Amino acid sequence: MCRAESFATSHPSMFARCWRAPGARVSGPAVILVHGLALSGRYLRPTAERLAAAERDLHVYADVYAPDLPGHGRSGTPPAALDVPGLAAVLGAWLDVAVGRPVLLVGHSLGAQVVAELARRAPARVVGVVLAAPTVDPAHRAAGAEIARLLRDAPRERPALLALAAAAYARSGPRRALATLRYAIAHRLEDTVPALAMPVQVIHGTRDPLVSAAWAARLAALTDRAPITLPGAPHGMPYSSAPAFAAAVIATLHAMAGRGGGHHGGGHHDGVPCDVRSAPAAAVSTPALPR
Repeated sequence: MCRAESFATSHPSMFARCWRAPGARVSGPAVILVHGLALSGRYLRPTAERLAAAERDLHVYADVYAPDLPGHGRSGTPPAALDVPGLAAVLGAWLDVAVGRPVLLVGHSLGAQVVAELARRAPARVVGVVLAAPTVDPAHRAAGAEIARLLRDAPRERPALLALAAAAYARSGPRRALATLRYAIAHRLEDTVPALAMPVQVIHGTRDPLVSAAWAARLAALTDRAPITLPGAPHGMPYSSAPAFAAAVIATLHAMAGRGGGHHGGGHHDGVPCDVRSAPAAAVSTPALPR
């Protein structure tokens, strides 16, 4: 994992976890995994480890990062919650400092909105975008409906993910989580995706109560790729359905690189630390909270 360092700045620092297959020499774009609402990069570890191991076996080496967004996990906390463009701006500033090379952005849930916004604003650095369980489905674009569906999803997830989520929600706090949810609802992913110039892949699970098949198909119709459907996968697919989700991301990475997709096997290996520091976030103004 990456080492966190404290920066004495007037803005929050960004903490990231990083994986690289043992003995790998970086030759591909960095893979950036971005977490969902009020969570942190911790729950993305099962996917990240599989990506790093598969890259080693396929001789396509790239660091895999899972940063904590501002106000989440081990990253610094801004005075107020940031909206989706604000989170994208801070993530982009962190990428400039900590990564500094082309990236494949993989966003889960709220993270899908953040990476899409970042790709729209900074297309030159992005080789592709994966929208995993992308929110917010217009069929239930209201805070109460989203919370109810999250509760419906909970029994479908692995218990360990629920424990990680509880700890992360406690760290973020209910006020910030609700404010961020309201910003997510106000953001229209369907308006952002058509502006993306790079390949975009939508992935959704059949047991996800937050993302309907119709919504996934609607988003995918705005891209040049059919959606990837993971049978039996709930909303928390990067953790609860990590093997299938990682395989889908690997296939997408290779398809986007013109390699034809497909996972050629390989064991599960722990990543090794990457020499990356947390970086101070750029100055981002806090917008008025939508009512």
